[in-house]
Amino acid sequence: MIFNSRFSQFIMTLVLFSGMVTAQGRVYFDIKTTFDEKTDLLPIELGTTLVFSQSDWAGILEIGEDYCIFMRNYRRKETHNAVFISLDIELRNPGTFKAGDILGNRTIRLKINRDNTISPATEFYNLIKSGFDISEDDYHNETIIIGKVVEKTAWALYRSIQGNRNNFSTIIHSRV
Repeated sequence: MIFNSRFSQFIMTLVLFSGMVTAQGRVYFDIKTTFDEKTDLLPIELGTTLVFSQSDWAGILEIGEDYCIFMRNYRRKETHNAVFISLDIELRNPGTFKAGDILGNRTIRLKINRDNTISPATEFYNLIKSGFDISEDDYHNETIIIGKVVEKTAWALYRSIQGNRNNFSTIIHSRV
């Protein structure tokens, strides 16, 4: 009987410990935008949420997140064969009804070369129609490319506040 009790305690401790390791293995974010930019950033926010949902290191939560990713100052310019994107990313403490304190920020700038440029909303609609399948061939979608860059930026900001600036390139492989 003592053996069963100790064995049960051991198993319970092992289960609890493995649960803590699993929970600590991921960092959870809430994605926020300004009210004025909500409409413009909605496809980018949804694409970023999709990328984070398939991430090995991060996830998205509305309540109980570790940090907040605040997206603002979205600018998009189309030319004949390219799209230029600029977006400010802020890593913040979690905030329920307001934005938390800024822990770090970066401006991402992208040039996406394409022959037939369409809006991010149309591309995201096509992604929805495909059942959110972001296979390697589908990385040409503008919203997914931006989502991958936001994930890479979140990783860099997170690691910088943790004091560890490991290279993200081993985790993310995106054609931009």
